[in-house]
Amino acid sequence: MSDLTAEAAYQALRAQIVAHVPERQRAPHINIRSTYAAAVPYLTRLQRDEAALVGVLAEELRPAFAARLQAAAPLFLAALYIAGRYRDATAQNEALAEAVAEATDLRRRALDAAQILALQGRCDADVVQAIRRGSGLADLLEDNRRLATLLQASWDIVQVNQAPIEDAARRLTLEDVQRMKESVERVTRLERDNSHAAERAEWHRQLRAVYELLDATWSFIGATVPAHYHHLGRAHDAPRWPSLSSLHQS
Repeated sequence: MSDLTAEAAYQALRAQIVAHVPERQRAPHINIRSTYAAAVPYLTRLQRDEAALVGVLAEELRPAFAARLQAAAPLFLAALYIAGRYRDATAQNEALAEAVAEATDLRRRALDAAQILALQGRCDADVVQAIRRGSGLADLLEDNRRLATLLQASWDIVQVNQAPIEDAARRLTLEDVQRMKESVERVTRLERDNSHAAERAEWHRQLRAVYELLDATWSFIGATVPAHYHHLGRAHDAPRWPSLSSLHQS
C-alpha cells in the first residue's frame, strides 16, 4: 500500500500537521492501526481504477482526487507514528501519578507512626508538626526523606508501637520505610523524565490535527469517487464508502 515507514510519513507531512489547528478538543477514540488495515482494501481498489476514474471525473476535481488518494495512506502512517509518541508520553505521565500515589500513602502511614513517637517524647514534636504542614510534590519528597531517617533512628520503638495495629493498610513495616527512600528516587526520576509536559500536550494536539486531516481526506474521496463508477458501466463495483469510525468498528 505504501513503502513509507510511519516515521518517514510523519516527517514528510509534519509541516502540514503542525500548521493545522484542530477543532476537536479530544483525541479520537479509535485504533489507528486496525482502522488503516480496514481502509487498505478500499484504497487499493481505487488506486487500481484511478486512471479510469480520473477520466470520468469533472476536470476541476481531478487534481484534488489524485492528491487526496495519494495522501491517504501516508496520513494513516503519520497518525500511527503520532499515536505511538502520544501513548509513550501518556504512559510516562501515568507512571509518575502511580509513584506519587505510593509516596503519598507511605507518607500518611509514616506520619502517623512519627506522631506516636512525638506523643511519647521520643522525637521532636515541632519537626513532626512541620512535616504534617507540608504540601505539594517538593514537600512530599522532602517529608519522606525526613520521616524515613527519623523512623529508622527509632525503629525498635516504632516496631513496638505498630504491633497492636491490625489494619495492614495503616501498619508501617521496616520494608515500608525503605520503600519511602526508593519512592523519593523513583518520583524524582519520573518527574525529570516527565519534565516535558508541553511535548506531551503537543503530541495530543498533533493527534487531533492528523485525524481531522485524515477524516477530511477520507470523506472527500468517499464523496467524490463511488458515484462515478456508473459512468464506467461498473455501478456494481462502486464501493460502499464507510466513515473512519465505521472502519474502526469493522
